[in-house]
Amino acid sequence: MNRQPLEGKRILVTRPLPRSEELCAAIRAQGGEAVVVPAIGIEDDVDHEDLDRAIASLDRYEWLVFASANAVGAFYARVETLEARGGIGKGTGAAAARKRVAAIGPSTAQALRDRSIDVSSIPEEFVAAAIAESMGDIEGARVLIPCSDIAGKKLGQRLRERGAIVDEAVAYATAPAKIAPESRVELERGFDAVLFMSPSAARNFAALSGGPSSLRGALVACIGPATAEEAARNGYRIGLVAGVHSTEGLVDSLVCHYREAAEAPGESRRN
Repeated sequence: MNRQPLEGKRILVTRPLPRSEELCAAIRAQGGEAVVVPAIGIEDDVDHEDLDRAIASLDRYEWLVFASANAVGAFYARVETLEARGGIGKGTGAAAARKRVAAIGPSTAQALRDRSIDVSSIPEEFVAAAIAESMGDIEGARVLIPCSDIAGKKLGQRLRERGAIVDEAVAYATAPAKIAPESRVELERGFDAVLFMSPSAARNFAALSGGPSSLRGALVACIGPATAEEAARNGYRIGLVAGVHSTEGLVDSLVCHYREAAEAPGESRRN
């Protein structure tokens, strides 16, 4: 009987719950053991003034642009909150669903579709700057980007370079997670690979875990180049970067890595 490609591999997932469920399921489907130790937490305790102002004048915008599923959830949750409070018209949520919407990748797009929202644009390359090119002619278009409190500026800058009028509004906060005692035990047991799904996860995990040495030679796998750059900046030696910058792409790259390792003579377990 053929072994599954990730059989016998302990894979550390640093994505916060419950957003790690899809990734864990994909790892288990390939025979691996997925252990979740979140490196970041998503919080609603932010100043929503800019976002509330943008939502109240949503008719001004031609595009809504989302760089993460977290941004999708936070934005529409805020719309629902304002509607319930009477701060905006009851039809605002429906109006938001009719806007042209761009999403950075399949996970973000799925979060929109789960809300029955059509996605007008998904870039072929799942990085923020590629969204601008996927949106077509945006000269003079007004664009709203709901984002985290630590979001980078590349996306907004690129949209402005292409002639768009861009407003960025904080929808949620990204905070370092706290590692529970049982998670400390899991870290001590060791892993074959650790997966970083965002720059903030790589940065926060380094601080929470005691740095790269705590991984004791585990493979460091990153979802994309921005995440890999931040991981390297924090001292991690990058083992692989997903060819397709998505959850599925990362697991596929991990599977390919271990298949190639299994075919090479003399490979040790921890690589």
